[in-house]
Amino acid sequence: MSTAPSGPLFLGLDLSTQQLKAIIVNEDTTVIHESSVHFDNDLPSYGTINGAIRGPGKGEVTSPVAMWLDAIDLLFQRLKIAGVEVSKISAISGAGQQHGSVYWSKNAEFLLSSLDSTRSLVSQLSPAAFSLPNAPIWQDSSTTRECKELDEVVGGAQALADISGSRAYERFTGNQIAKIRRVNPEVYAATSAISLVSSFIPSVFIGRIVPVDISDASGMNLMDVITCKWSDILLNACGGPELRSKLGSEPVIGGTVLGKVSRYFVDKWGLSPGTFLPLWLRFVLISSDCVVAPFTGDNPASVIALAASGDAVLSLGTSTTFLLSIPGADTPPKRFITSHLLSHPTDLKGKIAMLCYKNGALAREQVRDRYSDRDWDRFNELVEATPPGNNGNFGMYFPLPEIIPPGVVGQHAFHVSENSTTPMAVDDLPADAHPRAILESQFLSIRCHIEAILPEHSLHLHHLVATGGSSANQTIRQIAADIFGVKVYVSSTKEAGGMGGALLAKYAWWKAARGGKGSFEDMTGGKITGLRCVAEPRREVTEAYEKLAGHAMEAQSSFKHALPEEDVSESASKRLKPFDPMEPETNASVPPAESEGAADKPETTREKVTGDSEFGKEPEKGQSKDKRARHRSKKDERKIGRRRRGTRNEEATAEGAVVSDQPKAPRLPKRQSALLVGFCGSGYSGMQIQPDHSKTIEGILFQALVRVGAVSQDNADDPLKIGLARAARTDAGVHAAGNLVSLKMITTIPGVPDVVARINEELPPEIRLWGFPGSGLDRSLQQYAAAESPDATESSNIRTLHPFWTGVDLSSHEGELARKRAWRVSPEQVERLRVAAKRFEGTHNFHNFTVGRDFGDRSNQRHMKKIEIADPAVYGDTEWISVLFHGQSFMLHQVIAVAYESGR
Repeated sequence: MSTAPSGPLFLGLDLSTQQLKAIIVNEDTTVIHESSVHFDNDLPSYGTINGAIRGPGKGEVTSPVAMWLDAIDLLFQRLKIAGVEVSKISAISGAGQQHGSVYWSKNAEFLLSSLDSTRSLVSQLSPAAFSLPNAPIWQDSSTTRECKELDEVVGGAQALADISGSRAYERFTGNQIAKIRRVNPEVYAATSAISLVSSFIPSVFIGRIVPVDISDASGMNLMDVITCKWSDILLNACGGPELRSKLGSEPVIGGTVLGKVSRYFVDKWGLSPGTFLPLWLRFVLISSDCVVAPFTGDNPASVIALAASGDAVLSLGTSTTFLLSIPGADTPPKRFITSHLLSHPTDLKGKIAMLCYKNGALAREQVRDRYSDRDWDRFNELVEATPPGNNGNFGMYFPLPEIIPPGVVGQHAFHVSENSTTPMAVDDLPADAHPRAILESQFLSIRCHIEAILPEHSLHLHHLVATGGSSANQTIRQIAADIFGVKVYVSSTKEAGGMGGALLAKYAWWKAARGGKGSFEDMTGGKITGLRCVAEPRREVTEAYEKLAGHAMEAQSSFKHALPEEDVSESASKRLKPFDPMEPETNASVPPAESEGAADKPETTREKVTGDSEFGKEPEKGQSKDKRARHRSKKDERKIGRRRRGTRNEEATAEGAVVSDQPKAPRLPKRQSALLVGFCGSGYSGMQIQPDHSKTIEGILFQALVRVGAVSQDNADDPLKIGLARAARTDAGVHAAGNLVSLKMITTIPGVPDVVARINEELPPEIRLWGFPGSGLDRSLQQYAAAESPDATESSNIRTLHPFWTGVDLSSHEGELARKRAWRVSPEQVERLRVAAKRFEGTHNFHNFTVGRDFGDRSNQRHMKKIEIADPAVYGDTEWISVLFHGQSFMLHQVIAVAYESGR
């Protein structure tokens, strides 16, 4: 925090799958501070992997509610240590991972209202306040039965989408509730209230259970998305007549003041009455304490942060997600089973249309690799060398079964003329037409489906905000501007969920100060800060695409049938996520895929789909795909969930994923290897691969190994398959001349005589692979030793460079010990030790020299009266130095740590 703010502050929290993040902004929405708690790293005792626990049942995925409570306390502890003036926080709101649900016990209200600030949240609330200790989250896929039953009750998937905005999804909360009611009736009976993750957090802050917000309620299959009220038919179908009382009052709109923070947060963490409003305004707010506003889901919060009314967010990650903020109108948007319609967090009539595609960057990268020499510059050149409309060549690419159009897989080509759209053989599509074809087909699909959702005579899209990895590609940005006919922007906001929460907090405070009047657009002036225009549409090109749009829709409409549900397995979804099989692709600005991306499954039918063999396997003559998939499923049922050895993706086959009929790559032997690497860390987010796909040294190295063939394609989706590990992690921006990375890798690659040189060709210049055992590394070190020491021979050990080892036979352990005992410290070294020890005398904070204490703990202050370093003395054949510590008191490990640091 650079300077102390002079006005009110607003806290936005984002409780995602893997961490709890905090964004604090001032009144002009400048970010004052950011903090986070990473569940796996900071709270390892809960045993989560990427914030979640799989099992025990098939498809079940949960997170410990106690872990979230611990994270809240730890986050505020870090805010305090960082010097954040939490007393200036005037309002709190935020975002929660969508669809997750928390089940409160009958004692919950009493326990929430009587929190003791001398104790932690978890010690007072867990487990007594919860009827279910672990919360089902969005990754759960165990409710297929409940989804089918809900469809039957309301009259089908489209009827359900017309009511709730979406068809039935396994992760949606209503179906999770229905399963708990069926499988654990005693838990359901003991549940007094049910919260979403987004309403759980404000309940903890206020000290009573609060309602769900209207936007996050849209992801439950329980609310009428048009009226923003609970639907009785859906409530009764999922939870019986008692569910309404468990959910509480009707969903609330953002900007509402739910209440003020409880005394727990005032007394323990310093949240206190605000002091920055004019006196006459203090009577308008609920007292003058820090107030709490409704939290919303992560996707709606991202829309709040990035898009004004009429704007859209296009997330160009591994999967593609499109979020459009639709202004309120008398005619509501249409609902479809392949899209989602959400209520807007701050507008009862406003909506958010959401489209999700599995085959985003995954498909673009395959086209790049196949037709553009694995080079983005070449890809861009081919796009720019072909005219808009691609000379009538239209291609669609689905490595995985798609959501829109549902269940389609494979590569498909069409020839588009003025009056017709004609299927053609994929091989007849010119090789240089594929790069433009994939961009045009992906963006035209979004445009056509959004136009189908919007009411007639709707206003044109205002702005398009691009996020995700591909948003940095200027060629892709320009095609998006031309096809959508609007300016394309990128945002400087890196944590959209938390920023959206901070804006919702400010809106509640701002609205309350005006007697409950004023819209969110009135507060913001309809403007989003931090946007930069990167592409503008070319009118003549946009007009050409308007003519092409109808043909694109006609091509997609030709796929009338979907794959059977067993062909769209969880394994297929896993292959979308190259680094983390549990966490979906997210990006720096918006996390829509976390709740709505790769987990979507297409509608179930029983017909086959044709496709090019490079992207999806053709059915054998006389045998339908679903029949073969069922046969595989039964035959290999025992294999599911069991890790297999080798370089082939047996798991995907076992779970019924669509398998290419391309010849399998030969199985090449792997060996455990230690790679010595050096790097300049500027611009990198540290050493270790991160689940959020941040740019890291290890991530870039892993990608290079895959491209070279040192890691097989079957293992390219998950570094854990090859046991990737490192000797030491480094922070962002830290350099290292040498660090070790270990993994099982293919060290003998056909056609690659020098593996190290080939890997370095794939690495950027700031990362170098020095070698690994068997690659000549030992010889290189010996040559280096010989160059540095004239007396060293080729067989010398590199340690002979240090005088400590000079003249010693290192062939035996006894020889090394003898040399250590014979070594003597010089008078100059003793004097330096005494000077260093002097620096520790007096009163200091010894937090870094002990364990189990926080930096701000006053007990870290210890007074050292004197540290005496005696002259060296020899006892037997070993030299010793006596060190006397005279202090008022000592902490665990303090003396050892001080002695070690002085000796360094």
